[in-house]
Amino acid sequence: PLAGLPESTASATKSADAQDQHAAAVPSPIDDDAQREVATVQEEDAAQNDEGNPALWIAARDGRVDAVSKHLLLIMSSGQVSKLAEVAPSDGSTALIVAAQHGHESIVKLLLEVGADWELLDKQGRSAGACAEAAGQVICKEILGAWSHLNAEERESIVSSRNETGRNQVAIEATPVDWERILLEYHPSEAPLDSGADTPAAAADA
Repeated sequence: PLAGLPESTASATKSADAQDQHAAAVPSPIDDDAQREVATVQEEDAAQNDEGNPALWIAARDGRVDAVSKHLLLIMSSGQVSKLAEVAPSDGSTALIVAAQHGHESIVKLLLEVGADWELLDKQGRSAGACAEAAGQVICKEILGAWSHLNAEERESIVSSRNETGRNQVAIEATPVDWERILLEYHPSEAPLDSGADTPAAAADA
């Protein structure tokens, strides 16, 4: 198990991109046009999916930050938070788990910020942090480890703020999540890990 990343055993299912890119991906105000755009993205994902994988999971796996942002925009505006926990039927992985496995750092951050459960486990009993470690995704592992070490009140404050400002781009830009501080506090003697770009999954290259 990944040190410092507690894993729940209650049930089988509860088992630093560049800052500019991350900030640009934060969901912006939703309107009728945005809803139609999100619906189009969902239809496109459904059309290419024959395994029953959730649309958000597909976008997270493929590293499509803009598509993930659009899905999150709809989730935040409609209050359908349960969609963050939808899993792939084959392995029980969530969007957060598959993004961490593939080294998509901006997507991992976005999902955490809007309330994705970092303690959910896949069918093998592995959390997102454990999956990132197994895939050799060091930066995603560090992001998840740093998030887990925040006190519960700070995590809740970030998620609440993101959901409250999710329809207001100006408010989001005025209150960015300070991932540099979060990572520095997790490793106070080291510079924050930030590759500047998503890294390919080690497992895919094996």
